Amino acid sequence: MKISAHTSKESPIQPNGTPSRRAKIICTIGPACSAESAMRDLLRLGMDIARLNFSHGTHEDHAHNIQRLRRAAQREGRTICILQDLQGPKIRTGMLEQRKPVFLKAGSIVTITPDPTPGSETRISTTFPDLARELTPGARILLSDGLIELRVRTTREKTSSATSSTAACSASTKASISRASRCPSQH
Repeated sequence: MKISAHTSKESPIQPNGTPSRRAKIICTIGPACSAESAMRDLLRLGMDIARLNFSHGTHEDHAHNIQRLRRAAQREGRTICILQDLQGPKIRTGMLEQRKPVFLKAGSIVTITPDPTPGSETRISTTFPDLARELTPGARILLSDGLIELRVRTTREKTSSATSSTAACSASTKASISRASRCPSQH
């Protein structure tokens, strides 16, 4: 391998022999690559950051992965950053009327309330009692892993009114929009 002269302040080759780059490679560590040998392979291939998804696995599993990552990095003569992707709050929608899908049409208005009332095309309950206090007009609310987007129009003490900005996506028959069947976005 020939290395040409480089005039910038940054050397093309780091002291440990790996090429320098401005991008960082993030690898998610899961069951398929939790063995120390797999982690060493990822380090040799350029992994800079190991991501641990705390939505899955136990804290004990993650502690073992952190130990293996540190050991693998030490054996490879590398440093490794460990990114803990923490799970956000579990905010759910309530039951739907007759457990039937609800269709939200673009431009329609739906009220989200902490009151345990059966959901419909115009009203949805939530398990998050302080939602209205956390929102301001214009804020986005994403439902069903982001497949449905609502924009807040107004908030009141107990409810928050938002406008649907996506085409007809239906909530699941289990009455939880967060578990709605996947619907293609329509622009």
